[in-house]
Amino acid sequence: HLSIRRQRQMCIRDSAPGSSQVYRATVLITDPALDARALKVSVLTSRGAASAETQRQIENAILSRARQLRISRAKL
Repeated sequence: HLSIRRQRQMCIRDSAPGSSQVYRATVLITDPALDARALKVSVLTSRGAASAETQRQIENAILSRARQLRISRAKL
């Protein structure tokens, strides 16, 4: 059985509110269901890789927003 999976990748360059630190995040979504296994996040700063905690916070924010969207769509 051969399955073709759609993947989405995006690169975001921004700074945190109230901070001058610029982050560059690459987000890879391997499954439209968007659960934790389907999400890969890589975050860089001008000094190199961001901390694991920063990456985890960004992953959690993405997954939280995905849950909110799923819930609001289910109500329609």
